[in-house]
Amino acid sequence: MRAKVPALRISFTNDEATFKKVYLFTYNFARSPNQRSLQMDTAIEYWKLLFTHRFQKNLEDWIEFLENEYKKSIAKDTWNCMYDFVQFADKDPELRSYDVDGAWPSILDDFVQFSRKKNGTEPPPQEEMDTS
Repeated sequence: MRAKVPALRISFTNDEATFKKVYLFTYNFARSPNQRSLQMDTAIEYWKLLFTHRFQKNLEDWIEFLENEYKKSIAKDTWNCMYDFVQFADKDPELRSYDVDGAWPSILDDFVQFSRKKNGTEPPPQEEMDTS
């Protein structure tokens, strides 16, 4: 078994399909029996573990947001969408192209607003269109 661990680590790090399978599997693995959602502190620890080489620019802000603003358990939809959000955030760490009207869970909309405010990257307010 020990001899296989290095190969598994490489596969996990370099093979996106393997990482995604492991990531999605982790939610049910980490959830306590008979609970519908994942405790926030448990989710945070797994995100720290899983996103060691991903989401580096935003992981600390994400954890700060969860601990100080959100303070709820993590639904499966949120967990699953985080995989796609991390892919997005790794390409756009400032989250400038994030669309709050997109199909993201509201927790991610709230996080982006929190992050932009904290980091001073809020987009300028859009002027209302004069329809007169």
